[in-house]
Amino acid sequence: MLLTALREGEVPLFVSMFCKLSNLRQQLVMRLLFEPGGQGLAIACRGIALSEKDFIAIYRQSQNAKSADVEISDELLAQLVEFYNKITQSAAADVLRMWRRGSDYLGAIRELQITIGRHG
Repeated sequence: MLLTALREGEVPLFVSMFCKLSNLRQQLVMRLLFEPGGQGLAIACRGIALSEKDFIAIYRQSQNAKSADVEISDELLAQLVEFYNKITQSAAADVLRMWRRGSDYLGAIRELQITIGRHG
């Protein structure tokens, strides 16, 4: 249902559903959805137990919603898939809890990247 809403251009509906699933604020979900790097979206999708396939579909759709001319390189997708797969659901859920409390968005991503780097 999430993907269908996004594919059909129903961004507000998608955001509303994602907010309910993740318990994140609308402003943060919009930021996650449209940031070019995709790492925040990867964390959020992992944290709510979406599959890798669904995460990549959401990422592609969100970037295309910004601009139909956006070219997503195979290298970027490979990096995102690697990042997504290195994140444990438990670690992603911890980050979501931090975001719900209003903690630093970028700081939480950096902290998770450091943890992933240590455990490789």
